[in-house]
Amino acid sequence: MLRLSRGSNFAPRSFLSSALVLRSNTVRRKLTVDKIQGKGESYMTEYEMVTLFHPRLDEDGVTEISEWLQQRIAELGGENMEVQPWGRRSLAYPVEKQTEATYIQYDFSLEGSQMVSLTRAMQLNEDILRQLPIRKQDR
Repeated sequence: MLRLSRGSNFAPRSFLSSALVLRSNTVRRKLTVDKIQGKGESYMTEYEMVTLFHPRLDEDGVTEISEWLQQRIAELGGENMEVQPWGRRSLAYPVEKQTEATYIQYDFSLEGSQMVSLTRAMQLNEDILRQLPIRKQDR
């Protein structure tokens, strides 16, 4: 037993257990770094997303943009696509000077890293007023 200067007893870990702790922390850090860099396993996250389409679009225009969005999700590796149109509704407050929009809800699974590029593509589309993706396990 080693004695500290204050007189309390100190029992150090054995060399073997210290080495195992160091090894497990190193492996844990490496797995985290690999996951960040895209080398590790990828996890599909379930999302629910409500999208508001511009009111200038007729039914054909909404269908065309909705198909584009579904295709974009599929290109990014999305699965289990389910689409639920809610129809045209009035907004609680004006969004981009519009008082109504067409709502569509999408349920799908996608890697978390791919959600950023999907959101960016929707922000660049002028026919999509707003989108709100929510992870299902956070509800």
